[in-house]
Amino acid sequence: MKPLLIVLLAVAALIALIVVLILTLRVRFTLEYKDELMMRLFIGPVELKHVFDSDEEKAQRKGEEPPPSDPDAPKGVKKVMNIVKKILAVIEHLEKYITVKKLTVHCTVGSDDPMQTAILYGGGWAVMSNVVGILENKFDIKDRDCRMFCKYEEMDMEFYIHLDLSAPVRGLIAAGPPEFIKNKPAEGKDTKTENSEETQDTGADTQAAS
Repeated sequence: MKPLLIVLLAVAALIALIVVLILTLRVRFTLEYKDELMMRLFIGPVELKHVFDSDEEKAQRKGEEPPPSDPDAPKGVKKVMNIVKKILAVIEHLEKYITVKKLTVHCTVGSDDPMQTAILYGGGWAVMSNVVGILENKFDIKDRDCRMFCKYEEMDMEFYIHLDLSAPVRGLIAAGPPEFIKNKPAEGKDTKTENSEETQDTGADTQAAS
């Protein structure tokens, strides 16, 4: 066997070994919600960060009215359920590959009325159990940290959610990009179409005026 052929085979075997090792590596990333939903992706010492737009910001960007809220309900309840939907939209396609190392859900309730605080406390546990149940139904969760806190101020219900996740590189490749990345070009296209229509309407109005 020629020395050049031996070298080529050795290089090919080395490349194949490196590819196999890369595909079996697990990537760590987190999803965290406090005031906004944020995703962090850790690749060695490098940290990549992405902050998701809120419903109000999306509506403002599209020039629409923000979704109405129920003034009688604590503002945190509807918001946290929307956040859970967003979390599922980001990682649901990785369901077969993902490992949830730790799920943290903290709920803080408060009211200047102790009786109202007690009612919110029970409601907070119900919402928190619902959140954990939805995520447990989809993913294998290794560890949980679920806690309630009270504050005696204005009526409110606030949530903190943190998921520590990992997935193999081969799983990320096989699953493809999440929906929020797939839909970005479509949203940009819609914006361009809307701007084009507005320009045409303005031009038509100018011609009619003249």
